[in-house]
Amino acid sequence: MRLHEASEPLPFDVISIATGPVMNLDAIPGLREHAIALRPIESLIRAWPRLFAQLVALAEAGEDAGTVTVLGGGAGGVELAFAIAHRARIACVPARVQLVTGKPGLLPTLGEGVRRRIARLAPARGVRLIEDDAAEITRHTVLLADGGEIASDVTIAAIGAAAADWPREAGLAVDERGFIAVDDRLQSISHPFVFAAGDCASIVGHPRPKSGVYAVRAGPPLARNLMRHLAGKRPRRYRPQRVALYLISTGPQHAVASWDGLSTEGRWVWRWKDRIDRRFVARYAAHEPAPATSPAQG
Repeated sequence: MRLHEASEPLPFDVISIATGPVMNLDAIPGLREHAIALRPIESLIRAWPRLFAQLVALAEAGEDAGTVTVLGGGAGGVELAFAIAHRARIACVPARVQLVTGKPGLLPTLGEGVRRRIARLAPARGVRLIEDDAAEITRHTVLLADGGEIASDVTIAAIGAAAADWPREAGLAVDERGFIAVDDRLQSISHPFVFAAGDCASIVGHPRPKSGVYAVRAGPPLARNLMRHLAGKRPRRYRPQRVALYLISTGPQHAVASWDGLSTEGRWVWRWKDRIDRRFVARYAAHEPAPATSPAQG
């Protein structure tokens, strides 16, 4: 195996791939040049202080409120738009936040109940919903497919998961969208010594949405099957769950829950989500190397 053409070959017994999806930066003209991509999340984290400072500078200059446009009507785009509106509100920074959902609309893979709840909450939280596709992005505008044009000082793309090019280029079997095709033992259907799971892969016969709520559950079965393969044992079959719980934060310690067409909302849902998220992060933070400086030192 080579990491790139100029690298030395790396010996291996088995390969495990869980690299997640990528974002197609060429999906919308101008996205690569004039927008910040949600994925990888590190890019947005690094850019956010500068973007928020830009909104603050506009306010201090006495100009109109800065406009933030989020592209993508999935759960990630919804949470991001609501979070930005909430952050601006508690910091007393005037900002207009708009969510361009795409023509499929708001949360198209979830039930009607949760879509109605989010649509009702959006104006109250300061989020404008625009059900149209982004056709082009420029430095200060987003052009819409239906011919409209909206101003945008900051544009953030959360347009969903795409497959990386390298699995296909490496010769691995992929599905029609380019994701690594694996069987129900999480083994590549073309290279049995390759295992893949999560949002970079698709289980033949058991397609599921590209979503973290499905991806995280594939980790333990992947680990077990890797150990069985290395021990000379047959990997076990894995069947992903049919439905998944979505907990969507809407800003001020409030969240909406969605499960198989059912929905509910409230502060208690947010507390539920907060406990789950903190417990999940703590499980992995305990295995990270200690930082060079203490948290108080930053």
